[in-house]
Amino acid sequence: MVRNIIILIIIISSLLLFIQCGIDSDTVATIGNSEISVEEFKEILKSRYPNESDLSKIELEKKKEVLDQTIQKLLKVNAALDINLDEDPEIADAIRKQEENLLGQKYFEVVIVDQLISEEDIEEFIQRQGIELKVSYILIGYDKSNIPKKRTMEEARKIAEKVLEEAGKGADFRKLAVQYSDDPSVKRNKGDYGWFRWGQKPKEFQDVCWELNKGEISGIVETSAGLNIIRLEDKKKDPNYVPKNDHETIFRTKKMLYSTVVDSGNKLWAEKVEELKKDNSYQYHDAEVNKVAQLLNEKVKNAKVDIEMFTDEDKNIILAEWDDENIKFGKILTRYESNLSRVLGALRDPKNLKKEIQNLSLISLALSEAKKMGLDKDEQIVKTINRFKEDRLSYLAERKLINDKISFTDEEVKKYYENNPDQFMDPAKLEMWTITVKDEALAKKVTKLAKKGSNFESLAKKYSADKYYKEKGGYLGFRTINSRGSISRKAFDLEPNGQISDPIKYKKEWAIVKTGELKDNKVRPFHDVAKMVEGRLRNSLLKERRTEWKNELKEKYTVKINDEVLANI
Repeated sequence: MVRNIIILIIIISSLLLFIQCGIDSDTVATIGNSEISVEEFKEILKSRYPNESDLSKIELEKKKEVLDQTIQKLLKVNAALDINLDEDPEIADAIRKQEENLLGQKYFEVVIVDQLISEEDIEEFIQRQGIELKVSYILIGYDKSNIPKKRTMEEARKIAEKVLEEAGKGADFRKLAVQYSDDPSVKRNKGDYGWFRWGQKPKEFQDVCWELNKGEISGIVETSAGLNIIRLEDKKKDPNYVPKNDHETIFRTKKMLYSTVVDSGNKLWAEKVEELKKDNSYQYHDAEVNKVAQLLNEKVKNAKVDIEMFTDEDKNIILAEWDDENIKFGKILTRYESNLSRVLGALRDPKNLKKEIQNLSLISLALSEAKKMGLDKDEQIVKTINRFKEDRLSYLAERKLINDKISFTDEEVKKYYENNPDQFMDPAKLEMWTITVKDEALAKKVTKLAKKGSNFESLAKKYSADKYYKEKGGYLGFRTINSRGSISRKAFDLEPNGQISDPIKYKKEWAIVKTGELKDNKVRPFHDVAKMVEGRLRNSLLKERRTEWKNELKEKYTVKINDEVLANI
């Protein structure tokens, strides 16, 4: 009975804890109308600490730091939503472009990459990243290989068979590499390929390497470079390697594996493009394209170009069409409105215009097909778009509510200059001569001569190891205290006007320095630093306003943190 009461008390206490902080067990924090779920925060932590497979090992203070940064962003997002910045055309355009980009990538991944790279390929790649191989090899090129030689493949194979025979009889593999290999680096590395992981070498090459035992020599292996004979020198496992199967790892793996099948991918994509055009009854209007190119040649004459130069009739010229969609000239004008002169200048060439129209058509066709496939509902795309939207809203809120509102008068600029003279100082400068020599004994000898009255410039021309300043009699000119390291710092320790130092260790040499006139530090004239003053004042006001705004946001939007959930992540 007592035990049941204790359990009940614990349960009620836990419930009260969540009621008091107003957050359920799946939420790390709430910020106004926004919230950070446990799953979302884990993803944020993974992006900040990509090499940490166990999030529980991340220190609580670091988690709090990441959470605070996320909260600051969401506070700004709340402020942005309150003034309807989510309806701002700049945001809408940025989100549209990001959606198109992500959806296009996903479409290509599904219809091309996933057709060439299997899940087994990906799993094999990830699992084998914990193993490194070290190999030596001998490459025999021929007339059609990537490392061409004046021999046929049959002739190359005879050489490779001879090398294999000699290696099988115990000949030194490195000596055979130097003697026979056509690899350009063989003289330097003697056939040593070094360490590599799965995926870093041609597939045919690495497939064979993984099957060899230490010290074993392969048969003849064909790659695009030529005919290879491989010897496995060593193999080692990384004891700390933990295979990851998260979205980011799989995406990176696909990208790397695709690089090995690009030619096949390009061929498959070309076929897919033709299929899309056929399925959507795509038509390209050559006559209209030539008409627009002629129009551009008439109107675009290296002057500033704007949309108003073209009539509604011009804008409605259909350049390509399919099913219920089309590409009108007006779409190109709108798409490049901010950079119209440069773009239209290039599109005066019908070839460039045709290419642009085909690219725009293909983008529309692919995106339409992707939406039919439901790829726009892909969880990762939705999450990425939401994060992007938050980032843009946060940035735009700060720009519109802080940066764009900072202003000041000429009088305020002048006052800032007068109140902060230390920020606009010309530092003190000391005239210097120096002699640098290779060893300390010579440095002591030269110092002794200089201090006894020998002409310093003559000594520099005779003894200095620095050819540039030797010709100048050792004259460095007027220098600040840190301009020449230990030499200039030592000079400032001396009195001006003719004082000579003892030998100073300078890099790998020794130096003797002589002082001249001292110019004290002074405030630079206002007209020389006016722009700098404006910049410093703006930064000062921005910093002050950001701090105020940060406090205002915290007061306006309630922030609740579930400390217990955070600690257990």
